[in-house]
Amino acid sequence: MKYGFRFGGLCLLGLLLCGCFPVALHPHYLERDVVFDPALVGVWSDKDDDTTETTTITRDGEDGYLYRWDRSSTEDSPAATTVCRARLFRLGNHRFLDLAPIPDPSASARPQTFPLIEGHIVLRIFKTSSGPEMVPMNLDWLEKYLADRPGALRHERIREEYFVRGTKHHRDDLILTGSTLQLRGFLRSMGGDPGLFPPPGAETEPSRPSADSPERDRPSSGE
Repeated sequence: MKYGFRFGGLCLLGLLLCGCFPVALHPHYLERDVVFDPALVGVWSDKDDDTTETTTITRDGEDGYLYRWDRSSTEDSPAATTVCRARLFRLGNHRFLDLAPIPDPSASARPQTFPLIEGHIVLRIFKTSSGPEMVPMNLDWLEKYLADRPGALRHERIREEYFVRGTKHHRDDLILTGSTLQLRGFLRSMGGDPGLFPPPGAETEPSRPSADSPERDRPSSGE
């Protein structure tokens, strides 16, 4: 069974480094929300003309996962590795995966890649005819939502500088600073919204959230 680890053609590494989705400072779940699904354990490879990307998910402890992504070297870039500790959790009728980048426990000499702000990234798991697929938060939708309701979820913007082939760039990353209870409450109330987590094959830039929805105007709580 193949999972949607490439997120519509973009690898996890690229999403981590480009600020394509928000990073939270705290986990999105409580321990009572955690579940384990052995179907997530496995190895998936994706090969093109000049490089191979391999995703390996192993069991980590009683109910966790270790997520490892490796890319082979090319003429333009060296081999790279991203390692995350992952927890699968359920809120209501929806399942999510919380990813937290960590140092490579194998102590490999291969360079590692991390987001510029280390924290937690959440993905929603959808059931499809070809197997489960994982979808990150729609950053554009969330930014519009928070612009209309800045008190719905605590957040900050941090300007980051980075270099691409020697050229300096900058961006304003969206950092979710709310507590675990607030993040969890937000996912409980909004996690099923197709704007926040577009189903596989759906539009990637849904329209602005409606300001007429009383549920969306209500601040999130943890319970």
